[in-house]
Amino acid sequence: MNEAARPQFAAVDFPVYGLDEMWRGRRWLGSVCSSAAGRVECVTLGHGDWPSRRPDDPSPGRFVTVVTVPRRPRRHSGDGGFLDATSPATAAAVAGVGLLEDCWPWHIGRELRNDWLRQQIEVAYHLAERLDDEELWRPLSLTVQGKATVLRYREAEYGWVLVGEAPDAYVGLYGRGVSPHGLGLAQVKDFDEYADPAG
Repeated sequence: MNEAARPQFAAVDFPVYGLDEMWRGRRWLGSVCSSAAGRVECVTLGHGDWPSRRPDDPSPGRFVTVVTVPRRPRRHSGDGGFLDATSPATAAAVAGVGLLEDCWPWHIGRELRNDWLRQQIEVAYHLAERLDDEELWRPLSLTVQGKATVLRYREAEYGWVLVGEAPDAYVGLYGRGVSPHGLGLAQVKDFDEYADPAG
């Protein structure tokens, strides 16, 4: 396990999901997002290649990142404000932005990259709020904790995004170079499974 990340993951107080035992590839720790009050609000776990961040690479990476967002009501943020209640849209937004950050086009000139990323993040948030729009999101069935579950699926220029619900959390997935068809999710019992030092 990445020693720097160990304390952050140890503080997670909700069930976290990753790809199930059918995934035979590498597993690595992703990120932990906390509120101003220090409570963990989102966790990501990686599978496959560490994202290259170079979509134009002649050998682009093959990876899947799983996002877990706990079910929580509207609550104090810890800095005088409030955090909205979590929902599938929360997981969709995190996954959509994550795909952009991991696969953004380096061929765009440096001076235009920030503008491009800002515009695409706005699009990702807009799409996350329209999960019921069948022209934007298609149903796709995955196994979640051994049970067939319908998630919402969308292909993007640089990969794909999936979002749905687990028994006790909202989940999002994004990937590149790996087909989402046939993937399965399971609750992670031991983060040592994600001990790949490259992660």
